[in-house]
Amino acid sequence: MIRGIRQDFLSVLVVVMSLSSVLPAEPDQVVELRRAINVYAEEYFKEECNTVGITLPALEKAYASLVTLEAHPETDLKTKEKTLCNMVTLACGMKNYADAIKDGKRFLKTYKASRYRQRVRRAMADSHFELGEKDEALKLYQTLLISYGSIPQIGLTLIRCVEILEGKGEKYLAYSAGASYVQMCEKSYNKALKDGEMSVNEAKLWRAIQAKVKALGNEPEVKKGIELAERERRKREGIEGQ
Repeated sequence: MIRGIRQDFLSVLVVVMSLSSVLPAEPDQVVELRRAINVYAEEYFKEECNTVGITLPALEKAYASLVTLEAHPETDLKTKEKTLCNMVTLACGMKNYADAIKDGKRFLKTYKASRYRQRVRRAMADSHFELGEKDEALKLYQTLLISYGSIPQIGLTLIRCVEILEGKGEKYLAYSAGASYVQMCEKSYNKALKDGEMSVNEAKLWRAIQAKVKALGNEPEVKKGIELAERERRKREGIEGQ
């Protein structure tokens, strides 16, 4: 997964360099842009990484390059679309959450058929989450759950939904969402883990979800909810008392 994310962000570097006649880039700016992109990819997945020499001014310079490119009158629409998307995700990675949300809204309004809409929504959802705007974050995460097609994508979003619901005191609902995902994925994921086919990040995510579901399942109110749901199931199936 991380390789794909890195490649996406490194493509910004390609765009900047290919449009050098429009937006001249000094060598040190190109280097710092590459570093900023890599650091964001690492931070997004909460990995430990070597950030020696990576300063806030370097990140700001990288972001400023994207802003300039996106606003330039000679930049074509397709490049503007990709650049604005990366402005949103990089702003989120830099913890400029308000900017990520503001530009994310602009992106969703402007590019209604873009293939980058999910990525922008994810950055916006994470930004709302970090700002403590949990209801707004939950709405976006739920939209992503409906539209995502792969299990790893669902997992990244689901664990945030579980955290938000738990924080709102809706522990049984949080447990149900997480338990459904674990039940759906357990056989294939455990096999992939055993066979060494999972990336480090996927394995961390899978174990985190399993641990969260297990912990929630031990909560007294969740146990009561599970018992009630089981009684209702047996009643519907006509096996009550058997």
